[in-house]
Amino acid sequence: MNKIYLFFLFFLILIITTQHSAKEILIYADSIDYDSQSNIIGKGNVKIISENEVIMSDLIIINEKTNKITLPINFSYKDNKNNYYFGTSGEFSENLENGIINDVKILLNDGSRIVGDKAIKTGKIDLINKGVYSPCTSRIKIKNLICPIWQVEAEKILHDREQLFLYQKHDVANLQIKIVPSDSVVEENEQPALALRNKPNSSILVATGLVKQGMADACVSMGSTGAAMASAVVMFGTIEGIERPALGGPIIGFAPNTAIIDMGSNVDCRPGQMLSFAVIGRVYAHRFWKIENPRVALLSVGAETGKGNRQIRETTELFQNSQINFVGNIEADQLTKGIAEVVICDGFVGNIVLKLTEGLGSALAKRVGEKLENLVPLAVSEKIQTEIYELTNALEAFGGAPLLGVNGVSIVGHGRSKAISITKAIETAKNTVDINLIENLNQELSSVRNQMNSEIDAKSKHQEE
Repeated sequence: MNKIYLFFLFFLILIITTQHSAKEILIYADSIDYDSQSNIIGKGNVKIISENEVIMSDLIIINEKTNKITLPINFSYKDNKNNYYFGTSGEFSENLENGIINDVKILLNDGSRIVGDKAIKTGKIDLINKGVYSPCTSRIKIKNLICPIWQVEAEKILHDREQLFLYQKHDVANLQIKIVPSDSVVEENEQPALALRNKPNSSILVATGLVKQGMADACVSMGSTGAAMASAVVMFGTIEGIERPALGGPIIGFAPNTAIIDMGSNVDCRPGQMLSFAVIGRVYAHRFWKIENPRVALLSVGAETGKGNRQIRETTELFQNSQINFVGNIEADQLTKGIAEVVICDGFVGNIVLKLTEGLGSALAKRVGEKLENLVPLAVSEKIQTEIYELTNALEAFGGAPLLGVNGVSIVGHGRSKAISITKAIETAKNTVDINLIENLNQELSSVRNQMNSEIDAKSKHQEE
């Protein structure tokens, strides 16, 4: 190893000492070469040391005229705050105060991480383009990628090494944002009840617990539906008269004011549970869409009374004898026609309908795009494809569906949701809170129970007479 003091740097220091204190820079390398363009080239185990800052690489180029330090290959940089930077290439000023790091990965001194396309270092500030920040040390495997439990993405991130982080894509200066840590996540392939027992500090339990404690108004989850449902039942409890909650909301954009309940949270249901879903759906439609007396239909294999399995036949009879605005049974092809504001089915059927419409819409949009290729401008084709997709993916357009029947607001969305869908899910959560859906559900369900009990008492009295 050769230890070299570069004389031209000393010359530069002498020039700037009138304004800045002298800063000695040491350079170590296996070999040093000079070229005809006034470049000093260090090769092999290169180390640049300036006070508490260190750059390490296998190749470095220093121009004697500009005093610019160029790093054309992978390198690491440790600043005086013990933050570590890793890049595929970059360049620095002679005093290391300013620089550019490409394909940057930053390990901060508190253990959190930033990844971005580029970091521009200016004094004590780093500007990271297209950055991702996460404080999580725990990692999960999503498909073939190892990712943190949660992360924040932004077009630009300002990192003040002396103060804090500022996310620049949106103005968040006046927002009250608090990060509450969790140490695990419930995977889709885990049995929800068991996973929640084994992971008491999982992200879904922590989030739901914050609502229970009054520290938040709603919980929004894009993770395991089963885990979201189980945690809501444990933390919130169910509304009186509701055995199990249900997911409900629009599925098809052709009928945006038609909610299907259940979408997948209950695969086996008794007629009494289906009636609870109907009451829940009526309150949902009334509050969300301002419909005075929402129509309720039962999804079956035929519109005629008497068709369907035992569950459907018994549920039909129960609906007919209730005070809900029951308009009869409908078939799946009628879901697009807006015949009813509330369509009831068990979660097994509802989830099949949901996944079929979503898959069909995606396939149809792709097919239309292929057929329109070279026939219409690309922008027109993409617009048509988007409209087709949105018409068959209404749930994604809302961002998520409320879990109906629990004493708290819990919104469940798709695991594949992008930023815009998550934004809409948060809007749905806010709207659910604003219309006092939980309070209204409790009141109307109580009214239905009292009515049904009165009818039972009347029938019993009539039989006795």
